[in-house]
Amino acid sequence: MPLDDRQLELICQEIQSTLLTSKIKNVYEPDDKSFTLALSSGPELYVFPARQILFVGQLQKRYGQEKTHFCSLLRKHLEGRPLEAVIKPAATRVVELLFPPYSLLIELTGRSYNAHLYSDKELLASLRTGFLQEPVLPSASGKITIETTENITLSPLLRKELAFRTESQDPQEALFTLLEDLKNISPRVYYDKLRRPAALEPGKTLLLASFELKLAAKLESKSFATMNEAAQFYYELSVIAEEHTKRRQSYLSALKTEIARLERLVDKLTTELAEYEKSEEYKKQAELIIANLSNLKKSGNKLHLIDFYDPNLREIELEIEPQQTAQQAAEQLFKRYRRSTRGRKITLERLSATQTLLLEKSRQYQLAMATSELPIEISNSTSTSTSKPTNRQRKTSPTPHIRKYISSEGFEILVGKSDLGNEELLKIARPQDIWLHAADYPGSHVLVRNPSKQPVPQKTLYEAAQLAAYFSKAKGETTAAVRYCERKMLSKPKKAKPGTVLLHHYRTLIVPPKEPTSCLP
Repeated sequence: MPLDDRQLELICQEIQSTLLTSKIKNVYEPDDKSFTLALSSGPELYVFPARQILFVGQLQKRYGQEKTHFCSLLRKHLEGRPLEAVIKPAATRVVELLFPPYSLLIELTGRSYNAHLYSDKELLASLRTGFLQEPVLPSASGKITIETTENITLSPLLRKELAFRTESQDPQEALFTLLEDLKNISPRVYYDKLRRPAALEPGKTLLLASFELKLAAKLESKSFATMNEAAQFYYELSVIAEEHTKRRQSYLSALKTEIARLERLVDKLTTELAEYEKSEEYKKQAELIIANLSNLKKSGNKLHLIDFYDPNLREIELEIEPQQTAQQAAEQLFKRYRRSTRGRKITLERLSATQTLLLEKSRQYQLAMATSELPIEISNSTSTSTSKPTNRQRKTSPTPHIRKYISSEGFEILVGKSDLGNEELLKIARPQDIWLHAADYPGSHVLVRNPSKQPVPQKTLYEAAQLAAYFSKAKGETTAAVRYCERKMLSKPKKAKPGTVLLHHYRTLIVPPKEPTSCLP
């Protein structure tokens, strides 16, 4: 919800009464659509044209400098110059700041928002350089006033307030009381009493007002001494709500992607299972070859067999590979049967685990769509951005040197593919993550992610230990000992080769070395 005409008028009056003659110390840039003027008197003037809001305050976050040409010119021409006037034409959302001979024109006008830097009415630069709309010309020289009018322009918020009052008052009386209340300046912000990010929606459960609103009686309110203070508080809450919305959208998108992946995997495993159903046919053919060895007829690469499974004992043909004997063909078919039987069992287990996970992810997606809330671990995490990943994000993301599995209980398990991968695991591991390695055998480091910092379930530890044994020199053993501990119980000796660690405290699991079928790669 942008500042309306009355709110902007109050903000400009406060700026003119307190900040005139303050000099510009520096110019900062939150992003390419906004800028901040640091003043010698202490506070800073935050201008967010795209959000249609500006205010004087002191945000905790410090932004960088000179990302755009416009910001660079502001620093070049305005630094060290005093603010001599604030001009706001009546019934507009346009503000002009005068730093003679320069003026900064700010247009908080919705989609056509912009900001322009002038020198003696000559346009030097605009915030939105590709925007085609003609800028509003700066004021006449010497006109140093903030215009007001008694003909109040009803903003969307004021229209809603008037409509609410007419439900219990005569329309004429409702308008009269509204105009009277507007004169009683009482800056405040209304927000959902629970103060959950999911409950903060600008224009509905998050409102900025210059007087007491009747329609927001059910919301919690906070009063402020100045309109600038109220605008800053409103901005901070709106940013929280916006970040929550981005996290929710990212969470839903990730869930949707994961559901699509699992659906493809279910289709693939179902197709594989259909292929494995042919295993009984391999066994039947092999048995028929053995049963027909005494009276076998062969022509070329075809065997002529009596089908003892047929009540009429019909003769059938079975094609084999050239130069292959009947006994070799039977043995090959028996191998196919045994391999298909094992594969069918593994595929059934994977299919069951995948379908279970798919149902859980689908349930999470339906729940997330039905509510604006997020799971605790998502809502407490840092905000999601579509920008390039930070250095920290790059370091903690799996790389080509690391295998990734998901345990049957949903925990992420990472396995180093080489010494380089093992070293990367040590770097990205958090103190509470669980580290595993086959005892007394060279092999891969294994890491179980533990974002909740709660004890990792025994089943997940067992599956991770199986992977640690499988990706080690103990792979051929019947069972192997695997040591495990939290990452904080490890240290790396100085000048040691990659992947070398010292264990200060650990436990041991005895497991068969194998790739668990309950783990999804």
